Amino acid sequence: MRLTSDIYDLLPEDSILKAVDEAELAALLEFGVTKRYAPRQTVFEEGDDGDSMMIVLAGRLKVSVMSIGGKETLLDYIDKGNIAGEIAMLDGGPRAATVSAVEATDVMILHRRDLLPWLAKHTDAALKIIQTLCLRLRNTNALVQDQATLAMGPRLAKGLLRMLDSHGDREADGSVKLRMSQGELGNYVALSRENVNRQLRLWSEDGLVVLTRGAISVSNLEPLEDIADEWD
Repeated sequence: MRLTSDIYDLLPEDSILKAVDEAELAALLEFGVTKRYAPRQTVFEEGDDGDSMMIVLAGRLKVSVMSIGGKETLLDYIDKGNIAGEIAMLDGGPRAATVSAVEATDVMILHRRDLLPWLAKHTDAALKIIQTLCLRLRNTNALVQDQATLAMGPRLAKGLLRMLDSHGDREADGSVKLRMSQGELGNYVALSRENVNRQLRLWSEDGLVVLTRGAISVSNLEPLEDIADEWD
C-alpha cells in the first residue's frame, strides 16, 4: 500500500503528514516501508530497541504498558493519520510502551536516519511531533492524577469523556460512538471490568449511555461532565 493523493486527502488536518505539501512529503516517503499488522499482533514491546516511527495509514493501534504484577494499562489508541514510536525515533532509546494492532492495520515505517534530516528542513512537521508528545504526556499525567484522586464514578466518566473526544465517531443522529470494549476501558482508568460494567449499566438505565457490543454511545455529554466534576 502506498500513500496516494486520495489517502492524503482523508488524513486528519492535525496529522504531521499535512504540515507539508504533497511534493515535500513524497520525498520523505521514498524512504518509507509499508507493513500490515494483523488484529492483536504486537508491533513492538516496551524496552525494545527503536530507531523508527510509523504513521498509521489504516486501522488502529493500541499503546499500553505492563505493571510489575503483569497487569496491562491502556494509555491510548492511535488512529489513521497519527504516529507511533516517535520517542525512540527522536532520542534513539528503547521503546517507552508496547504497541499492538487492535484491528488489521497498515503503517508506513520511517527510520531515524532518514527522518531527522527531513525534520530539520521542515520545522512545521517537527513542531507537530512535539505537540503530539506534549498531548500524550498531558493525557498520561491526567490518568495518574485521576487514579490517585477520584472515586470510581468520576474517574470512569473522565476517562470515557477523554476517549470520546479523542477517538469517538460522530453518528448521523448526533451521538458520539466509541469503539472500545469495557475491559479496555477498565484498563485505561485502572478499574476492573466488573466495576466498569456495573457503572455503565447504571448509566445506561439512566439514559446517559447506550451500550452495544464493543461500543459505547453518548448523545448528551453534559451529565457525564457533571459526574466527572464530582470529587470523593
